[in-house]
Amino acid sequence: MVISKKMTKKEVSIDDKDIESIINKGGSTTAEIEVRETLKKETKFTLRVPPDIIDKLDKERGSRVGNISRHQLILELINKGLK
Repeated sequence: MVISKKMTKKEVSIDDKDIESIINKGGSTTAEIEVRETLKKETKFTLRVPPDIIDKLDKERGSRVGNISRHQLILELINKGLK
């Protein structure tokens, strides 16, 4: 029968800098992680839009209840057009 030596706990020396760096590192909420994962799947590009179309978009935004961004409105209209 083999007898092994009992492991002893090692003392860990943590100074105030280590503690502060851990605290300041923080963490991520589930929502932040989901947003990051979604952004990884999206393609970014520049869209050039004539001023008269921007005016129509802004008029549509103004007619809605609440506040909606141009970006969100454009995505909704593209999605609607693709269906």
